[in-house]
Amino acid sequence: MLVEAPRSWRSDLPAWRGGQRDGTSGRTRWLAERGPLNLDVGPADWRPYRTLRLEIGCEQPTGAVLCLEILGCEEAPVGQVTFVADWAGWREVAFPLAAFAPPEDEGWHLVHALRLSCGQAGQAPTVLTLGAVEASAAPPQP
Repeated sequence: MLVEAPRSWRSDLPAWRGGQRDGTSGRTRWLAERGPLNLDVGPADWRPYRTLRLEIGCEQPTGAVLCLEILGCEEAPVGQVTFVADWAGWREVAFPLAAFAPPEDEGWHLVHALRLSCGQAGQAPTVLTLGAVEASAAPPQP
């Protein structure tokens, strides 16, 4: 019997490590310049997925350059993207998995974790709140 791959993987209140969990909302608050934030997501086969979405709240636009990595076995990077904290309020950030630039299907069969880090500090401390995370077979919306 052939089992169809799931259309998505989602966590509404993921347990990020490295930030402070809000006891009321369950979301994770993170001061980006203090160190990385990690989320265990596997091991899982992400070959069916095309998009990674994160709900992120930013207290103020700071211009900090943030790095989002997908990690495989023993936390070896599968690929990464960068984005800038240039907004205030809540936003869904979505990246096509192709933007992470792994060679072919290399590494997607055994994804273990996500890591958020600050590549370049902003003009002020960058305080983010992390909501839902989803890997989906659907393409990113424009």
